[in-house]
Amino acid sequence: MTVGADLGTEGASGFASNSGVVGFRFENADRTRVAQFRTTGMTFSIVGAYTTWDDLVSEALEAFDVYQKAAGAPVPVRLSTRFINRFTVPFERPLDDFLRVRPAVPSGVEGGIVEFSLQTRIREPDARVEGALVLFTEGSDGPDAGSLILDVSAGSPEDLTLPLDGGGLGPAAEVLGKIRDFKNKFFFGSLTPYMVAQFRDDT
Repeated sequence: MTVGADLGTEGASGFASNSGVVGFRFENADRTRVAQFRTTGMTFSIVGAYTTWDDLVSEALEAFDVYQKAAGAPVPVRLSTRFINRFTVPFERPLDDFLRVRPAVPSGVEGGIVEFSLQTRIREPDARVEGALVLFTEGSDGPDAGSLILDVSAGSPEDLTLPLDGGGLGPAAEVLGKIRDFKNKFFFGSLTPYMVAQFRDDT
């Protein structure tokens, strides 16, 4: 089950930094779309009702166009995405049925894993994209199952500038493509075929 997806930017902006205002938060009526404008960048989030990558990028660009116009100048940014997924694992089934990236009980230790947190950071030098995968337990889903969170982020460490006039992706198109490819490899590569089948291919 997909909990949320973000497309964010971090970078210098034209907002006054001496106003005492850290930022602004905007959300729609059912709170499934959230835009947060800060003096250092912006984040656009789809919460709970994520559909497709194209929808995320299109809606995020609309929000970013408003952000740049408020700043009054083109804003150098660093693009990044974050996908937070929560799924249920029955206690009687081993983690091997669900995850290809998982913690292991040390040899000679009796018992099973009750709680864990695992974080991995990877950079692809050629694609100039880096990302992080955070996997951890989050309580139980009743007496027979536990909850796992798979938190995947990917972004570019390089600055770029998007058009001020809402002219589309511009120089961000190639970067976003690389980010999407990286996060898909990171996410789907962490799951078994059984779990991959639970998610749609258009994510």
